[in-house]
Amino acid sequence: KGGTSRCVAMINAFKGVVTDYRAPGNRSFKDGLDAQVQAHVGFIVDCRQMSIGQGNFVKYLRMEISKIDPSLSDEEARSHITHKLAEYLNERILFPHDVIADDGASKVTDGDVILTFSRSTLVEDALKRAHDNGVAFRVIVVDARPQLDGKVMLTELVRYGLSCTYAHLHSLSYVMKEVSKVFCGAYALLSNGSVVSRVGTAAVGLAASANR
Repeated sequence: KGGTSRCVAMINAFKGVVTDYRAPGNRSFKDGLDAQVQAHVGFIVDCRQMSIGQGNFVKYLRMEISKIDPSLSDEEARSHITHKLAEYLNERILFPHDVIADDGASKVTDGDVILTFSRSTLVEDALKRAHDNGVAFRVIVVDARPQLDGKVMLTELVRYGLSCTYAHLHSLSYVMKEVSKVFCGAYALLSNGSVVSRVGTAAVGLAASANR
């Protein structure tokens, strides 16, 4: 679950694909690997539509495969792509996650009542880091059916020592009156500034705006 978790799992799976791939005698390593990637991606899409992050990763992987120098041996090409996958994971996912979580934690101040919707591992990390910094605040976890992922978020935060309240989406307008800040996760940020996130996030944003 979660766009980031699914993308990380996909990157790790394709590391295995690249490591195991052996080009047949009648095809170049580059062309054969690209065909393998397309086949695997097709299977994944048949199982479940990819997240935006997964789609971006597939574009990156195929671009890097297309740029493989023909003069490289198969082993050198394999090593090059494996390195690029590790680089993508660190620079596009893990490092930004840490930076954003630290930035989010810095926005939490003493006395805040933070409302968050469902579960975002990034928001969860930001709140934990704020708690580690000694900030005294409270969290309201708003949840929605059918998955009720907010229960997992609530369990993790309470286990970490944070003071939390649990509420369902239909009580949003009631609990929003005591909230000072809202933190929501996002699957993607579009070029026009719009945020893509789980169903229900727009309602949270509208309620937050109405309550200033």
